[in-house]
This record gives sequence, structure tokens and C-alpha cells, in this order.
Amino acid sequence: MTSVDANGWAAGTVHVSIVFPTTLIKAVKGTRDLLPPSTEVWNRVEAIAREVFRTYNYHEIRTPILEETQLYARDSQRIFP
Repeated sequence: MTSVDANGWAAGTVHVSIVFPTTLIKAVKGTRDLLPPSTEVWNRVEAIAREVFRTYNYHEIRTPILEETQLYARDSQRIFP
């Protein structure tokens, strides 16, 4: 049988606390998040656009994703205190 400590945890168990920041991060000006059910509509629009582009021999490009620096700074502090 495994021994337990005063709190009822198995002996030798590592306890981890995670603190989530309460700072609200706003979307970059001129952008917005797409959430269901809007994503279903946009997926259909994009599929139709891709087919039209393919018909005229256009090819997809990918551009950088924009985020506030504050978001990355917050995550890096949580991961690398």
C-alpha cells in the first residue's frame, strides 16, 4: 500500500500550482476572432474561393499571424519564471 502525506497525497507526489493571468488581451486593431458558428460559414467561403483561385491558376500564400507582444511576454513568464 502507498503511504500518504497529511493532505492525503501519495508520498513523493509533486504538487504544481498554475496561476492564470487575469489581464484581458484585446484583439489587434482591425482584426477579430472567428468563433462557431461563424467559422463554419467562413470555411465554406474559403473553400469556394480556393476553387475559383485554382481555376485561374492562383496559389495560396501564408502571411505572419499578428499578436500583441504582451501575449508572448505573459506566456514566456509563465513558462520561464
